Amino acid sequence: MHEDLIDDLEAGLARAKQIARREARPVVLLEHADRFNDSTWALQRLVAEAEGLAVHCPYLWDPQTAAAAVAAGAGARLTVALGGKSSARAGGSVAAEAEVLWAGDKVFTGSGPMRKGRRIDLGPSALLRLGSVTVSVISVCTSAIDLDPLEQFGVDFAAQDIVLLRSKTHFRAVYEPLAAAIVIVDTPDWGTADLTQLPYRHARSGIFPLDRRAEWQGTTFACETGKLKAGQGDH
Repeated sequence: MHEDLIDDLEAGLARAKQIARREARPVVLLEHADRFNDSTWALQRLVAEAEGLAVHCPYLWDPQTAAAAVAAGAGARLTVALGGKSSARAGGSVAAEAEVLWAGDKVFTGSGPMRKGRRIDLGPSALLRLGSVTVSVISVCTSAIDLDPLEQFGVDFAAQDIVLLRSKTHFRAVYEPLAAAIVIVDTPDWGTADLTQLPYRHARSGIFPLDRRAEWQGTTFACETGKLKAGQGDH
């Protein structure tokens, strides 16, 4: 079951902080349900409860906040409603005072294994600081799957305690060897691993895992000596 592999938000945050305090290398906290790169379920909690830990959230998609930061300029302080705008499932915006560390158009050539040599245009972008949490805010929605999203904003991965990512598996090629641990948390956004959280309108009853009481009554298949054989199963 998904709960054997993925923590709920409360447990995941506690575990990430615990590991971060004892390990020299950063912890990757993965909010894998976020498909639009603007979910704030984990970010809200980290901004409020970072407890002095250095936290970085790369590539938060929020064109409105990026534009406001660019207009204000580096060194400015502004009130932001950060992220959470893609849908009601995204967690709502983080209301906070933020310092603009950098702002402008961000265009660069990718250096990671999947985007090497590609022109990356994030549009108007900014690096914001909210207490001990830094967030890079972008105008073109894309995922942080290598170190470019940090390094192009002058953020050192090794200097962080927790790095908050949004991905499924593509991030692992770069981050898995570097992180002290990868802590995956499930949140109510559209990419949740708990399918019972999604508002299905046309699904019939008795489908697992939407109905945990459902039992398999279909055909099972076994591969024997290169041939696919069908048989009946009740497991």
